[in-house]
Amino acid sequence: MIEHGRGQLSQKGQEIVASGFAHQCSKCKMDIVSDDDPEQHGLLGNYGIEYVGWTLLTSYTMTNPDSVGYNTSTSPTIAPWDSYVWY
Repeated sequence: MIEHGRGQLSQKGQEIVASGFAHQCSKCKMDIVSDDDPEQHGLLGNYGIEYVGWTLLTSYTMTNPDSVGYNTSTSPTIAPWDSYVWY
């Protein structure tokens, strides 16, 4: 997962993440917008996932996430985060 700057997340008009972090998989183009930076803090907090199919250039505002959730650890020993590498 490559960081692409700041991220915002809303779902059905409700703001979930006002000023977070945007990451994207360089292979499948899956985007994650989260409260926290998993590289530095080892967690996501509130987050959204979306498959956009194109490469992010800078920050990203996610308004139609495929899923939303809350995460307290991106430990490499906890699925599904065990398959992610954060850059």
